Formats: sequence, structure tokens, C-alpha cells
Amino acid sequence: GEPALRSEVEGITTIAFVADASFDTTPLAQYVSLQAGQPLSIRAEQSTLKALFATGDFRDIRIEATPDGAGIAVTIRLFLNYRVGRILFTTLHGSDRARAERDLEIHAGDVLSLNAVERSAAAVQQSLVRNGYLEAAVDYETRFVRPRSLADVEFFVTTGPRAHIATVVFDGDTKPFTPQELINQMRRGPGKPFILADARSDATRIRTFLVRRDHRKADVDYLGYDYDKAAKTVTLKYRVSVGPIVKVEVEGVSRRSVRSVLPFGRNQPYSEDVIDRAADQILELYQQRGYYNVAVDTEGRLVDPNTWVTTFRVNPGQQYRLAAVSFTGNEKIPDKDLEKIIQTSPKGGISALIGKVLRRPTGVTRGQLSADRDAIESYYRLQGFPDAKVSTPVVTAHPDGTLTVQFIITESARTILTAVAIEGNEQVKTEELPKPRLQAGMPLNPQTVREDIVALQTFYADRGNAEVQVSPRFDVSADKTSANLVYVITEGPRIKVDEVIVRGNTYTDSVLILRKSELKKGEPFSYSNILEAQRNLYRLGIFRRVDIQPEQAGTTVGDRSVVIAVEEGNNLTVAGSIGLTKQPTLAISPLGSLSIAHRNLFGTGRYLGLELVKSRERNEAFLTYREPFIFNYDLPLQLTIFRSDSHRTGAHIVQSGTFVEVTKIARLQTRWSLRYEYRIGKCVKNPDEKNDLCALAETAIIPGVDPSVTNISISSMTPTFFWDRRDDALNPHRGFFTSASVEYAFKMFRADARFLKTFTQGSYYLPLSSRTTLALSGRVGVTHPIANTEVPLSERFTAGGENSHRAFPLDRLGTICETNEDGSVVDPQCVGTLILLPDGTVAPVGGNGLLVANVEYRFPIFSSVGGAVFVDAGQVYRDPTINFGDLRYGIGTGIRYLSPVGPLRFDIGYNPDKRKHEHRFSYFITLGYAF
Repeated sequence: GEPALRSEVEGITTIAFVADASFDTTPLAQYVSLQAGQPLSIRAEQSTLKALFATGDFRDIRIEATPDGAGIAVTIRLFLNYRVGRILFTTLHGSDRARAERDLEIHAGDVLSLNAVERSAAAVQQSLVRNGYLEAAVDYETRFVRPRSLADVEFFVTTGPRAHIATVVFDGDTKPFTPQELINQMRRGPGKPFILADARSDATRIRTFLVRRDHRKADVDYLGYDYDKAAKTVTLKYRVSVGPIVKVEVEGVSRRSVRSVLPFGRNQPYSEDVIDRAADQILELYQQRGYYNVAVDTEGRLVDPNTWVTTFRVNPGQQYRLAAVSFTGNEKIPDKDLEKIIQTSPKGGISALIGKVLRRPTGVTRGQLSADRDAIESYYRLQGFPDAKVSTPVVTAHPDGTLTVQFIITESARTILTAVAIEGNEQVKTEELPKPRLQAGMPLNPQTVREDIVALQTFYADRGNAEVQVSPRFDVSADKTSANLVYVITEGPRIKVDEVIVRGNTYTDSVLILRKSELKKGEPFSYSNILEAQRNLYRLGIFRRVDIQPEQAGTTVGDRSVVIAVEEGNNLTVAGSIGLTKQPTLAISPLGSLSIAHRNLFGTGRYLGLELVKSRERNEAFLTYREPFIFNYDLPLQLTIFRSDSHRTGAHIVQSGTFVEVTKIARLQTRWSLRYEYRIGKCVKNPDEKNDLCALAETAIIPGVDPSVTNISISSMTPTFFWDRRDDALNPHRGFFTSASVEYAFKMFRADARFLKTFTQGSYYLPLSSRTTLALSGRVGVTHPIANTEVPLSERFTAGGENSHRAFPLDRLGTICETNEDGSVVDPQCVGTLILLPDGTVAPVGGNGLLVANVEYRFPIFSSVGGAVFVDAGQVYRDPTINFGDLRYGIGTGIRYLSPVGPLRFDIGYNPDKRKHEHRFSYFITLGYAF
């Protein structure tokens, strides 16, 4: 053992740990409630034992107290749990071994449980049987390594021969199909290795085969198998009922008019639920088209032994146009307020025109009226009418083909609050509590009452009153016109964090986990803090699982220990990707990337990674190091060294440098960062290329571009703010995000660029219905040169492309100065943001001002495919001055496929004001939304 703490005062003099095996006891001091210089108490002993046992490292702990003349010497004897060391297999390799490892209940680093080892052996054996090794046997041996408190587990596997399928037997009549036709649909038929999961799924494959041939009542069940031990083969058994061919007929209307809602899909079997749902959809479809009194009946019959016909009889009746919606009985709520909360309303003017263009339904449905009735009743409740009722809407059809809808309302009394008070708060003064949103003189709104309750509960929960209860008490007058509201608080004890215990980490330092969780002993116990701690640990990227749970109350009512259980992931990762890229005027070429990274250096959460990107147009390399903390502050730091060699239109740019960035993620989904970057940029001349932008800039042929800015060093500091409140980062439907940055470039370490660059952007997402979204975006940037210097070409703004202004190709938005055949400028006073090279190619030189705005309407088409129409506007300005009169506009449309990795997008942009050297259309295929 080794002494952890010492004192010369009377009481406990020393505290020492003695373990029965090699074990680092240094981190255990934080779990010891005994203190040198303090008397030995039972409560402190109990707290210490409880915290140490909670780590899961020990099977027994004993505390011994021995007088030493100056006081009491305390020895804590630790009897370690054995943990699983190596897990070994004999004879299993490749996919069989990987499959067996997934079935194990034990993992390296877990506390050894012989029952879990035995269950794991049984699970591996069952896995082998399921995969065709019907004679498999699994035994195990546990070898204990006492000095390290580890136990190596070895599984001895005898797989035996793998069974193959001999025959397939069908119980039932397979006509009009032969048994061999059904066998041909199986993934594993005769001669194939037997796998139980495939044998079961083959029943589904056979049924799908029958359903696709319109035998939608077909049923196929897997019955099991017979094993021939001598031949090492199995006979699979299935029960088959082919059933009749199912047909669908439509009477009363054309089949084409209801084709979109008719059953059945390609792989859809027959069921009465499907028929009933289709009938309801036909009824709703015709009501949307104005046939409010439509009637739909269904009939199913067997017309011959092999054909079943389901008939939809549709009687659409007369088509109506909604002429008016009225309200009666609403004396205290005006019609105009009610009209805003219902969907049913006569369409006219621009709304009607847009509806026709987008082919939106304009009729009235019974489901819509029912939803409107509920919406009106809910609105009245929120306005203080607790007993308000809305009768079933009255729909009147008129001979002239118009329809009117009347909502009949019984308002009842309106309850106004005369007083709002809070009771039961003994630990907190009333003025320190969140002020209720409901005040005297306001209508009694049950939703606001709930919001006030949540605010009070959250306040108390954050200060440690995890068991607080808040309930409203209403004193309503006899006529229900007034009420007193009292929020009654039962505070409960204020709970503090006792011990924070870490489990499951075999490689990661416990100190890192404790610091990143920000949970500390003595602080208020809060479930919101626990959730935040879980998010913080997941952000490290080194854990597969993080589970944080409070334990039972400790030695006092106000104490509660917290256990952080983690499951570590793979620290060393290797990843790669390959794709295609295309830049303007260049052919499509392969694009590949490779990265290798260690995410948890020495168990400290530090990151070191190398990423390489290569294509015909660019070669990039990034070496990145991340530090999770700066001194004692939770401020992640990233250091990156990079080099980029890229070929742009008319230019070969080589950049290298480094940057250091400190980031802080705060609540409300905000991120703050401060970045210092030093970068050396070089424009490589190609003397054999007449279109070489670097050479043109050096010879001052490009107006407004100083030759010195083609090769430059930049030293800059950039603070950035980012706020994200989107409901989904990949496919947002509501919310917003915004970011802003200011880059200041100054002279340092031979850097010669001097400028101040500001850039801000934001997007807002507004759901227009449950499936459609209006997305708005804007970007503004301004760069001011300092001391009459030129802004480097690499730091100027460009626009145009799939994520910017989609009526223009990548970086091709701006103004062009016309040149003569010898390369000279036609108008010497012209200063553009684009240059026309001698062969007619347009190359960007950028500007010091940028404005881009986008409006996009996103709507579904079918399944995971959606569409969009958009309007883009923007311009790149040579001077840092925004002129709205110079904006260029574009319109377009696109298709989106929501893939598992994000929206795959195809857009077509149209330039209505095409000028010389510009294209009328621009096409883009990319992954992810434009904003």
C-alpha cells in the first residue's frame, strides 16, 4: 500500500490503500470521505465503501483502523474483481469469428462473470448451429492472471461439418406453379449451405414471388428442417397456399382518375385493411376535387376458383366550389381571428392561381372539417373559455354548384384571472422565482399554465430539487367568469452530487471523463446537467456508449452519487472515400480521400489525424492535432498544418500554412471560436500557357489587380459565432441557423497582407404544411483593405455554383471587362470581378463585396423523392460597397432524393438576363441542400 494523505493533528493521521494485486490507487482518493485530521466516523466509512464499490473494480473492501500513537492510521484493503483480459477462439476465423464475437456477452475490460462466460459459449454454439454447423460444440477455459487481476477466456470450438440443403418439401398445392419454380426463388436452395435465417427469409421470398404475380392472398410458412446426420444434409419444409389471382376493378369513374390510391403495390399482399384504406383515400381524393357528397362502396367476390375481384364503386355526385365559411355564436371572438386557425376557406386570387399551378387540392373534406372543429375548440380553451363547444360543421350544397360551411359555436363564460400567486416556496424567495407568464386580468389559458409549471420545475431542478412538484390550484367563481390561480410548490430536498464514479474505461483516463462531464461533488444534482454531461462525453468521439445514472440516496437525504458508465470505441480509425468531381471548363475526374486518425492518444482524449485528398485538379493534405482542454478550462484546441495544390480556371495555386483554433460550445446550440492562421500562397506561372492567370496578373494585364497579391503571406485572427436551431441538420423543416465572422489580417512573421474581412450568413426554414418547407437564405460579405494595400486573390469573394447563385456556374457571378485579341482591356476604366482570358475562358478574380439571397420552396413528389423551385439573387462587387441595383437574378427547379447520407440534389438554374460570355442554363448534381 501507499499513503495517500497524512496529518499530524489528532484523529486520522494516515490513509493508505492496500490491494491484493497490482492496481493504481491514485484516482481512488477522490472517492474517500475519510480525511486526515478528522475523527473516524461510521458515516464517512459508509460513504467511502459505497463510492469504492460503485466503481465496479472490487469484490470486497475492508477498512482497518490502527492506533499509531499520534492518532489513527486507516488502511483500506482492496480485493480486486477479476476483469476479462484476452478473448481467444480456436479454429474460428474470418466471418465465423466476427459473428461469434458479436454473440458474446463478455468484452475485454468487463468484470468477469463466469455465468456470462457460460452464456457466451452457449450463444456461440447456437450461432454456429444457425449457420449450418449442426454438430458444433463449444467449451471454454478461464485462465486467471492474479498479479494483474485479469482473466483470459479461451473458447474451444469444434464446428463439425457444415450441413447442406438436400431437398425442399412443400406442404400444399403449388399450382399453377411447379415446386421447382418456387425453389428457384430461394436464396439457398438444394446444394447450398444451410443457414437458418435464410431458410426462414426464403419463405418471404417465395411469397413475394407469388404476390408479384397477383396471387396476393398467398401464404408461405417455414415449418422447419430434418437433419440427416449420415449425409450431413437437411430437408427444408414449407407450407404453401397459393390462393387466387386478385384483381381490382373500378366502377362509376375512370380507373385513371383514382389510380394513385388504388391497391396494390408491387409487393403488397391482400388484406381487408388495405381495401378499407383505399376506399377512404378514394373518398378523400374526390372530396379534395370538390365532390363533397361522394360515396364509395367495395365488394369482393370469387368469380372463379382462381380469380378474386375487388370492386370499388364510386358515385362522385355533383362537383361543388366552396363559396363561403361562416361562424355563428362567436360573440367575443371575431370571425377574422377564427379564419386564421382553420384550413377551410374559399380560394381566390393569387392563392387559387398557385393552387392550380401546383395542382393543390381545393375541395373540402370531412377530415379537414373535423380538424377545423377541433382547432376552434382548442383556440377557445386557450382564450379562457373552458366550456366552449363547437358542433359538427353544417355543410350546405346549393343548386348553383356552390358549397357553404357553417361552424356553430357555443362560447359559454370566459374565465378571467383576478389573482396569480405562488405558495410552498420555503427555500427560495418568491421574487427569485421565474415570474409566471399568466397575470391578473388575463384569460385562463391552460397551455400557459403548463408553461409556467415547466418553468418553475426547471428552475428548481437546476438548483438540485430533483423531486420538486408544482401543481395549479384554481378557485373559480360560480359563474366561471373569474378565477384565482395558485401555483403550489412541494420543493422536496435539495439534492447534491455525492460521488461521481466512472465505470467501463479500460484505456481512457478517468480524469478526462470527469472533467468533460463537468459533474462535481457538492454541486446541485440536476437531470439537465446529466444530459449535458452525456452530450459532452459523446462529443469526444471516443465512446460507443455513454450512460449516466444516479444511484440511490447516499448517507444523507441530500446526497446522490452519479455513475458514468462508458463503452470505449476503436481509437485508431482508417477511412477512405472515392467519387467524381467537375470544375468549369474541366472534364469529370475521380476524387479520392484517405484519412487515418487516433482519437484517444494515451487515453487523454487527444486527437491526431492525417487526411489526404487527391484529384486531377487538386492535392490536399491536413495534419490535425486536437487538445480537449486548455489548462483547466473546457476549451478544445485544434492545431492543423495543411498544404493545398489546386488547379483552377487559368491558375495554379499552391497554399501551405497552419492554423490554431479554440472552440467553445455553449447552450442554445451556439458555438464560439477564435482562430489564428498563417498561410503562404503562391500563384505558379506556366510560361507555355497563354491563359495563365498568374502570368497575366504579374504583368499587370488584369485591371485593378496589383501583381504583388499573386504571391503573398497572410497572418490573420478570426473570431466566429455560429447558432444552429434547425430541427434536422441534413434535412431541415423548421428553425434557423446563422453565423458571423470577422477576419483581421495584420503584419506578423513577414506576412504582408492587411485587410479586415467580415462575413455573415443565415438561413430560416418555415414549414408551410406537414411536408412542404419554405427555405430562405442570405449571405453578406465585405472586405476592407488597410493602408492602401490590395486584398489577396485567395481572400476575395466569389459566387455562383450549386451552393450559391445557381443561375451561374461555380465562381462565375460578377462583371467582366472586355479584352482585345492581344489581351489588353477595351475600357481601361473597367474594374471587374471576372476576367476574359485570351481563349475566351472566363476566370474569377473576385471582389471585396458580396451579396447573395435565396428563396426555395421544397415539396414532396413521392416516397423519398422531392422537388424544389427557387429564386436566387446576388452579385460580387469589386469595391466593398453593396449596390442593390446591380443584382443578378435567376430562377430554377430541382429534384432531391433523400438518401441515407443526405439529400442527393439535381438543380437546373436559368439566367433570364443572359449577357455575353454567360450561359443561359446551369446544371448541378451534388449531395446536400444548398443551404
